[in-house]
Amino acid sequence: MKSVYDCKPDVLTYSSLISCCIKHHRFDLISQILAEMSYLGIKCNVVIYNTMIDGYGKAELFEPMEKLLSEMIESVTCLPDVFTLNSFIWAYGNCGKIETMERWYEEFQLMGIRPDERTFNILIRSYGKAAMYEKMESVLNFMKKRFISPTVVTFNTIIEIFGRAGNIEKMDALFLKMKHEGMKPNTVTYCSLVNAYSKAGKLSILHSLTASLVPMAGLACNAQGMIEAAQDVESEMSAAKDSSRVFLPASLLI
Repeated sequence: MKSVYDCKPDVLTYSSLISCCIKHHRFDLISQILAEMSYLGIKCNVVIYNTMIDGYGKAELFEPMEKLLSEMIESVTCLPDVFTLNSFIWAYGNCGKIETMERWYEEFQLMGIRPDERTFNILIRSYGKAAMYEKMESVLNFMKKRFISPTVVTFNTIIEIFGRAGNIEKMDALFLKMKHEGMKPNTVTYCSLVNAYSKAGKLSILHSLTASLVPMAGLACNAQGMIEAAQDVESEMSAAKDSSRVFLPASLLI
């Protein structure tokens, strides 16, 4: 490309290159790309900064992630936004650094950056993963007070969390609430339910659930797989009924 007359790389070209490096975890190449951009007088934009921050965060490379944020704050044209906020709290929340996640959430608030629906979903997921259910509930209450309606993603996240924890009663209550609020459960919802009922040995509920999936439009392609998974669970549990261990097929493990 660079050898072709009147065909020079621009900010979009380098943005794509950086995205590819992050996707393939070639962080060692990013500094070379940034150096070339600087040599050509091409400045990073908000998208490039957010792409790098998100990539470093998911790789748990917190030092370069925070360094990039400092560069954004010092710049005039590339100030942090809600995407930067979400990348930061996801990075720390995902690895269980809850206090650091909360600190950065407050820092972004002081910068005047307001959370969006995805921010709250990330907070709920992080608290749930850390088994901090009271704080998870507090996020939901905060959303309610601010008239921010939970989305399907919000409900799916909480249903999965309670299902993983074996709290079937809470999970069922959330599932009913989801439907009462007019939200249509999707394949993610039902997969979480199937996993939870399977692990809890609720075979009668599991059979009723998987049978109800068959006639549902949009879920037909997944219904048979769920039914087969449920049948696998039943057969394996029957074979192990005299044992204290309950074996689950790999297809049911998230």
